[in-house]
Amino acid sequence: YTDEENGSGRVPVVFNLKFDQTRAHLFSVRYRNSDISKFLNSRYNTGFAILLMDAGSAYQSITEKTGVTAVNRTLFSVVPAVLIMIHLFLFIFYPGQKHNLFYALSLLGFAGVVWFNYERGSAASTGELKFANIAGNISVPFATLFGQLTAWSLVKLKLPGRLWLYIAGFILLAVMNLITMAWWIATANYVYFVVAMSDLVISVFRTDKLEARHGGWLALAGFGFLIVFVVYQILLDYAVVTTPFFGTTQVYVYGLLGLVISMSLYLSYNFAYLNKDLKRQLQTVRELSEKAIEQERIAATLEMERRLIEAENDRRRSELEAARDLQLSLLPARLPVIQGIDLACHIETATEVGGDYYDIFMGENGRLTLAIGDATGHGLRAGNMVIATKALLNNMADSESLPDILSEANRAIKGMNLKMLTMGLALVRVGAGVIEYSSAGMPHILIHRASSGKVEQHVLKAMPLGAFAGFPYKGATISFSSGDTLVMMSDGLTELFNSQGETTGIDRIAGWLASAPANSAGEVVNSILSHAAAWRGEEPLRDDLTLLVVRKKE
Repeated sequence: YTDEENGSGRVPVVFNLKFDQTRAHLFSVRYRNSDISKFLNSRYNTGFAILLMDAGSAYQSITEKTGVTAVNRTLFSVVPAVLIMIHLFLFIFYPGQKHNLFYALSLLGFAGVVWFNYERGSAASTGELKFANIAGNISVPFATLFGQLTAWSLVKLKLPGRLWLYIAGFILLAVMNLITMAWWIATANYVYFVVAMSDLVISVFRTDKLEARHGGWLALAGFGFLIVFVVYQILLDYAVVTTPFFGTTQVYVYGLLGLVISMSLYLSYNFAYLNKDLKRQLQTVRELSEKAIEQERIAATLEMERRLIEAENDRRRSELEAARDLQLSLLPARLPVIQGIDLACHIETATEVGGDYYDIFMGENGRLTLAIGDATGHGLRAGNMVIATKALLNNMADSESLPDILSEANRAIKGMNLKMLTMGLALVRVGAGVIEYSSAGMPHILIHRASSGKVEQHVLKAMPLGAFAGFPYKGATISFSSGDTLVMMSDGLTELFNSQGETTGIDRIAGWLASAPANSAGEVVNSILSHAAAWRGEEPLRDDLTLLVVRKKE
């Protein structure tokens, strides 16, 4: 330096020295470094170097060294910087993938490690060297922390709670780097790296497959590659291994390069997977849409059918109600008041239109004729049979012979060609002290004798009307005294089911009649119906039930 002061400090002077081999030469160098204690404490060499060689070789050596340094600095610093921008933009566009942010920050740290490491070799002053040393040391735990976060976000759905320990460790190391340049700072950085990466390896092996991201193993392979080379770098730095990697001692940069390549592969794989998954989801949505449309079409069809069925049911219900009203109109509107005779009746249908029928006829000569019938089946066909029987009896009820009435009705119904449709019918005519009885396929009639309290069962076995042409029906004459009670019924009462599947039977009904109050026909009906309800319980009525009671007053 010249001694001339120009107001801005000393000015360096460049000069050339020529040497010959005929004499000895002595160099005297004065070196001053006010921060030498800090560098010595950090065990980092600082000072200057003198290279004595011919000018051509010196220029060539300097040029080659400068070129290699520039290439390495560009490759291992600028390339990560470009990737930093890419992953930052990926995070900005899709914040849900936080590993892109963590990886960008990790690359920033690794780029700082490389950049400041090369900066140490080209620093022109102790201040630049000190800054490069501190910044490089801080970059190591910074890159480690966010590298670990990157890997965790790839293999964990939720970041572990011990993350705060690593954050505290990073802050402590950063503060210590700013305070001191002690030699153990670099060792502490290496320890932090080894602990964090060991934890990372354990986390990977313990990861549930359902937590890991698709293709995350590619990125993790890059971290594994980085770990191997960083460990190799540590072994070189502490002289455990003395063999350079292909002639260089800066081997960690190749681990960084492997990490960059693996993350690029992961991005490609992840992008391809997301596109394939999107395609599958679109196909699924298309299929679900088609199914939904088909379901809506089916639902619309079913709704239309339901409405048609409902309309048809309403129509049938209206028809059945009309038929029921017609059938009920055929029954006696009120029971006639007859001197010396007490009448009561009950009819209950299993469906809207039943097949049971009862009627009461008063002849011109004052004779009382009772009819109770049961058409096969239910519904409109049975109702039509009731109408036909009602019409026949209106014309023939005053005939002298009950068997003749049944025979003529059988001939008329058989001539209607109603196929399998038949009509059971029982006729009783009440006279002075006797009753005439004739039956075509109906259950027993019961007579409760007031004098003895016993119940008699009378039955005439015969085929229902319309079953066989010319069937010979018979009649019977039975005494009927004051206080006696006659019960006529359809098989809906004798075949009444209980919850065990048992039917009542005529004997049980006879017992009910024997225990019934004998004050009026209505009380007898109510008593029998009460016993029948208790017997049936919750069981539905499976057949029409008709009961006709005649009591001869005393």
